[in-house]
Amino acid sequence: MSTFAIGMAVLAGTRALSQESPTNRGGFSAGAPSPTPVVPAGFYLPLKCRLVGVPVIASDGTTWRFDCGAENANAAAALAPALKEQGWTFCGDLAGRSAWGKGAMTIFIEEGAAGGLPTLRQIPERAAPCP
Repeated sequence: MSTFAIGMAVLAGTRALSQESPTNRGGFSAGAPSPTPVVPAGFYLPLKCRLVGVPVIASDGTTWRFDCGAENANAAAALAPALKEQGWTFCGDLAGRSAWGKGAMTIFIEEGAAGGLPTLRQIPERAAPCP
């Protein structure tokens, strides 16, 4: 009997770990199978922020909505320290978006429309950084 109880505890523990994996923290429910997440290449959001919803994937780049709580009003400033720490270079503000480059990649941070969430857009690696 105790072997069975131990086996059940191990099995239950394994299942609990799979449901709490970091891949489902960005908006997937804990009981549902989580798809392979699409995240920005070469950049991790700071702990105070999280990706929200499903990214919009297009041939000219991928766009994520994100939430940094009270810092959403100045999203570019909220992400700047993490971008610098992870090796991204500030390229300037272009058409109301903050642009950052790293290698052949470019990320654009755009403030959310009135009350909306800000976005992070990454253009394909084949594009030149810092347009």
